[in-house]
Amino acid sequence: MNGNDILTGKNGIGVYGESTDINLKSDKFTVETGNNGVGIWVTDDSNIAKNTSGKTFQYNFSGDDEDSNAYAMAFTAKKINLMKQLQQII
Repeated sequence: MNGNDILTGKNGIGVYGESTDINLKSDKFTVETGNNGVGIWVTDDSNIAKNTSGKTFQYNFSGDDEDSNAYAMAFTAKKINLMKQLQQII
């Protein structure tokens, strides 16, 4: 895997979680994606590396199409009422 902790190919998703906590145990963490890939994709009230410090996160793109998109991390909502969330923040 050439030193990557998460490696995806074309249109791949490395880790997907809904309302989850993702812990990164290593001090240096690397994600590599191909064309239209996502390394870590979480929804709703998920957390990535919560309450950690001193870690290095590296992202590599290995796609061959300069017009494609790729993401180290993606955050989306499935169950959230956006107006209700905004009222709680304000």
